[in-house]
This record gives sequence, C-alpha cells and structure tokens, in this order.
Amino acid sequence: MRGNVIHSNTVGIYLETVRDNVFLDNDLVDNGRNALFSALIDIPNKENPVRPFHNVWHGNYWSDWQQSLPRPIRGTITVFLRFGHLPLFDVPWLMFDWHPAAEPYGW
Repeated sequence: MRGNVIHSNTVGIYLETVRDNVFLDNDLVDNGRNALFSALIDIPNKENPVRPFHNVWHGNYWSDWQQSLPRPIRGTITVFLRFGHLPLFDVPWLMFDWHPAAEPYGW
C-alpha cells in the first residue's frame, strides 16, 4: 500500500491476523487511531505462525507523531489453544514505522 491519504476515520488502518503487507509513504491524518492490529497465536499449530511480525511500515506520515524517532504501532496478540479454541491471554505488542515522514506528502 503506497501513496494513500487516510484521514478522518475512527481507525485509519486495522490489521487483523495478516502478514506480508508493506505500507510506504502514506499520509495517516486525524484518524481516531491511525493504525492498530490484532493477531492470534494458536498453540500447538506450527503451520500458523504469528502473523503481524512480517508487516513493513516505512516513511509514512502520522499526524499524531511529530518526533524523528520510530513511530510505534500498538496492537494485541491473543494466545489460545487450537483444540477447544480457548483464549489463554492477551499480550500487548508493537510494530514500528522505523522512518516516519516529518511532513505529509499531500497526495
């Protein structure tokens, strides 16, 4: 996903149990939450790896982030037992836009 203006939404980008996405050079402006994610880890299923770890965020403009430091993207990982589908616990997790843009692109 590249070169988009995402503004004035309750949530700008929401990832749910997905991976291998690339978010480059987007403007995320004045959303209630500019981005968040949730993921599931089912134990003992080795065929279903943790998915949010394979997303890439780079060079996006965040209206709620005015620092030159990496911009954290907050989310939650729910660990559950595959057999019986019993949630065990939630873990707060972070992804990062390692090089957030200092100014909007103004597409």
